[in-house]
Amino acid sequence: MKFQGVGQKTILYFLYVLINLLFVIKYSIRLSPLIGGMASLGYLLFAGILYKVINKDIQLSGKLLITIVITFITATSIVQYRIDPYTLNVDRWSAIHNFIHHLFQGIYPYSAQTHLGGYGSPFPIWQLFHIPFYLMGNVGASIFFVLTLFLLTARKIVDRSRHTAFVTLLLTSPAFLYEIIVRSDLITNFMAVAVVINLLLWKNIRLKDHLYLLPFIIGLFLSTRLSTILSFGIVYLKEFLSLNYVDKAKCILICSATFLLTFLPFYLWNGNQLLFFEYNPFVLQTRQGSLVDMLILIPLIIYAALKWKSSAQANANCGYSLVGLVAITFFINMFRFQNFDLFSSTYDITYFNMALPYILFAINITPPSLPEREDV
Repeated sequence: MKFQGVGQKTILYFLYVLINLLFVIKYSIRLSPLIGGMASLGYLLFAGILYKVINKDIQLSGKLLITIVITFITATSIVQYRIDPYTLNVDRWSAIHNFIHHLFQGIYPYSAQTHLGGYGSPFPIWQLFHIPFYLMGNVGASIFFVLTLFLLTARKIVDRSRHTAFVTLLLTSPAFLYEIIVRSDLITNFMAVAVVINLLLWKNIRLKDHLYLLPFIIGLFLSTRLSTILSFGIVYLKEFLSLNYVDKAKCILICSATFLLTFLPFYLWNGNQLLFFEYNPFVLQTRQGSLVDMLILIPLIIYAALKWKSSAQANANCGYSLVGLVAITFFINMFRFQNFDLFSSTYDITYFNMALPYILFAINITPPSLPEREDV
C-alpha cells in the first residue's frame, strides 16, 4: 500500500495519534466535556511536539534507555497491582484468570465466567501461556514480559538512530498505558505476534524453506486469537501462492492440524460445551464480523499481502489492515444497530490497539535494518 503526496511515515504517525486520541477523548470526556476538550487539545499539542522530536533522530545512550524502561515497568506494575482488578469494567484479565483457575480445580475451563459475567474468548495456547503469570498472582503481568521481548527485538532490528523514538512512542502512548492499567491482554497478544513476524523477516525466513516450521508457528498463534492470521497472511500469502499444490496442501494441513490439536483436550473433555455453547470461544471471536465485512476486507487484505517488498512496508500493511478491519466492522455495525456513538459500550476501541505494534515498527524501521524482499 503506497500513498502519493504524503509520506508513509506521516500517515502512520497520524494513525498512531488517532488511536491514542480515541482513548484520551473517551476517558477524559467522562469527567466533563470541558476536561475532555482540554485533554484532547493537550494531547494533540503533545503529539505535534513529539512528531518534531522523533524526526530529529535524537539518540539517548543505551544505559539511559534501559533505565527509562526499567523505571517505566516498575512504576506501571506498581500502579497495576494497586488497582483492584475486580473494580475494573474490563474483563479480559478475568477471562484468562478464571479459565486457569477452573482448569486447576478440574472444572471445564471454558465454562468459567469472568468477573463481569461474560465468558473467555482467548484460545488454548494463549490461556496456557498465562499459567506462570497466574501462579504469580497476576495474569496482567504478561504484558511486561512481552514488552521486554518487544523492546529487545526492536533494539536488534530497528536502526540505532531510531531506538529512542521507538521507545518514546511506545511508553508515551495513552492506549498502551490503558492496556497496562486494566490488565488487558489484547496488545500483549499482538506485540508477541509482531516480535515473531519481525524476527522472521529480519532472518529472512522463507516459507518455501520452512514448510513445516512456519505453518506450525502460525497454527500456534491461531490458537491465541483468530485475527493473528491477518498479520501472517500479509507476510506470507505471496510466498504461499507461489508454492506447488503439494506444498500448499502441506502448509494448510500442518497449520490446521496444529490449531485443531490445541483444542483436542478440551473437545475430549466436553465437546458440546466447546462447539455448541452459545458463548463458546469461536462464537465470541467472530460475532463482531459479518459477511459484508469479509467481502470488503478480503480484497483489501490480499492487496496488502501482495504489495510489499520491504519489512517496513510489511509492517505498515499489517497496521493499515488491522485498523481497516476494526474501522470497517464498526462502520457497518453502526448502521446495523443504528448506534453511531463510537464511545458507547457497543464498540470496543481497544481493538485498534492491535495495529500499534506494527505501526511502531513501520515508523522506525529504516533500510538496511531489515532485508528487502524481491517479488516471488
